[in-house]
Amino acid sequence: MPHLESISIGTLRSELRRADSAKAAQRLMITIAYKDGVSQTELARRYGYARKTIYNWLTRLERSPLPEGLEDDPRPGRPPRLDETDRRRLADHLRGESSAFGYDASEWTPELVRRHVAETFDVRYTVRSAGRLLKRSAPNDH
Repeated sequence: MPHLESISIGTLRSELRRADSAKAAQRLMITIAYKDGVSQTELARRYGYARKTIYNWLTRLERSPLPEGLEDDPRPGRPPRLDETDRRRLADHLRGESSAFGYDASEWTPELVRRHVAETFDVRYTVRSAGRLLKRSAPNDH
């Protein structure tokens, strides 16, 4: 089944130059390859996705304008326990030294983040979730 007959490869390449996320860039590269004649099955194998996933992306791009069609639909889920302001505050804390907050540790660990969030924000996280908070707040080195 042909997809994206109304979108040119040139338009896709222009959008690729403006892509602001790795996810959008990869989806655009997959779409360009599809428009160049690579099958959905081959794209799924090449990029490690299910064929249905490739099909869904192409269908979404067909129905939604660029760049909105590159993004996933919002997924329901539990709202964050920390609001946006507290998440920014926590990220600032985690970029600094843990000793600045009175902890006897040389660096932040998931367990220490869990404790700090409980003491500072009165919010409870598992060690695993605290580890994700720590990972998200790490500065990008690349």
